[in-house]
Amino acid sequence: MHLMRSFEDINKVVGVQLMPGSLTSNSGRHPGFRIFTVDEETKLPIDYDQYRLNVTKWNDVHEGQIEWDLVYTFLDEYGLEDMSLESIDAMVDRLPKDQDLMNTYYFNIMTGSWDFNPPMNEGEKKKTYCEAKYGISSQTKECRSNKLITRDFSDPKLGQWYYFDKK
Repeated sequence: MHLMRSFEDINKVVGVQLMPGSLTSNSGRHPGFRIFTVDEETKLPIDYDQYRLNVTKWNDVHEGQIEWDLVYTFLDEYGLEDMSLESIDAMVDRLPKDQDLMNTYYFNIMTGSWDFNPPMNEGEKKKTYCEAKYGISSQTKECRSNKLITRDFSDPKLGQWYYFDKK
């Protein structure tokens, strides 16, 4: 998940990317997909169901038709009343302060991966929070470093560009 923010007002959330993962296991993660429930009138998402395939289990079974597991619904998993941008933004703001929420969120973005080992160190927490909070690379980098390094060039249509120390 990445919140998209206005270029004119970085505090204003204008959208959210809800990436379900992949249908392959090439990344070493469980394949997954989502089914969204959408309001008929507004065409906005109301909730979604997240499904995963336990590859390890089905590699051992070798017979029968595979079954995808419903692993969570978005609203229940994150304790939200709705999928409004304000609700999602507030949930993301809770990530650094709520270790259980951070672990749940990270486990889910790793699609239930078998290589997830909490607790996360402070650098992993900061990276995860910043990537959720800001969908634009330069905003994510600024969040992670808390330090403006230099301006690259001045195209007013593209906004501020930054270089950051690689540490």
